[in-house]
This record gives sequence, C-alpha cells and structure tokens, in this order.
Amino acid sequence: DIVVPSSDGCHALAIVSDNDSYFKSAIWSPDGTKIAYVRGDHSSVGTELYSANPDGSDIRLLRSIDGEVDALTWSPDGGRIAYAAKRDDIWNIFTIAADGSDEQQITHSDAGAERPYWSADGSRIRYMTEVDQVPGYYALDYFEIDLATGETRPLDIFEEGDYGPVWSPDDSRIAFQ
Repeated sequence: DIVVPSSDGCHALAIVSDNDSYFKSAIWSPDGTKIAYVRGDHSSVGTELYSANPDGSDIRLLRSIDGEVDALTWSPDGGRIAYAAKRDDIWNIFTIAADGSDEQQITHSDAGAERPYWSADGSRIRYMTEVDQVPGYYALDYFEIDLATGETRPLDIFEEGDYGPVWSPDDSRIAFQ
C-alpha cells in the first residue's frame, strides 16, 4: 500500500492498495502535488511507474518496465523522474518526463548504476556503483553525470564504507552514513 497520513497523524489514506501487488519507492514531487511510486506484480518480473495525487485521485500509469525498478527521484523542477532499472541483470539510471514520456537511459555501465540523486539545479545526476565484488563483500563508488554533455566524473570524496550520500538542497554539503 501507499499511505498518506493526515497532518495530525491520526488518520491515514491509502491512495493505492492491491493484495496481488507490491508498492515501493514512493516519493513526493517537489511541489507536493504528486506522489510517484513503483508497482510490481508478485507473479511477474515487470514493474510499473505510477503517479497519483496525495488524495488518491488521478492515478496514472507513467511507464511499464520489463525488469526491476527502484530509487525514484524527482528533478528539482518536477519535470522529470530519475530511477534505477535492472535490465539484462545490470542496473542503470533512466529518466522519464513527469507524464511518462521521453524515457532516456542516462548511464551505460557494465558495473551497474544505482541510487540516482539530482543536483540542486537539475543539470546533473549522482549515482553509485558497486565495485570489487567478491562473495560477501562489495565496495561502492560514486559518480556524477552532466546531463547536457554526458560527461561522467568520479566523486572522490568518500571513504570506504560510506553509504547513502544525501546532498543539501543547495549542493554545498553532503550527509552520509
């Protein structure tokens, strides 16, 4: 279920519910008028991206994906949604317009790319990739891609074991665990 609690926390509205499906990666649009989320069917490998109003109205199928999808994130202006999709056993980053049109593959990594995060001005997407995989252990590297040029650069500001970076709204600082 995707549930929106009331502002006082006493009530909750299930905006989508289906016993035959699972829902994940729900995220608010920057202006708070939409919630994007992933719906999957337990009996298939495909997933779907949806958006809905917070009151459960205007539910829209944005895109059907042949494979797994995770980590939705809205662009700062609300015009695009980035996500990680696993196709042919490799995760990469994609974007779509907020209406579901214009899918673009952003990364083309054989090592995979996950956890997209928009820069404050929407011109770049940061992401992570797993490297040095051995049974029971992996390391993470972080990268940033310029959406206008396609140029990718490593973000060499992390130590081994750092995970889950989140940039401040103005891009001036990073928090991570």
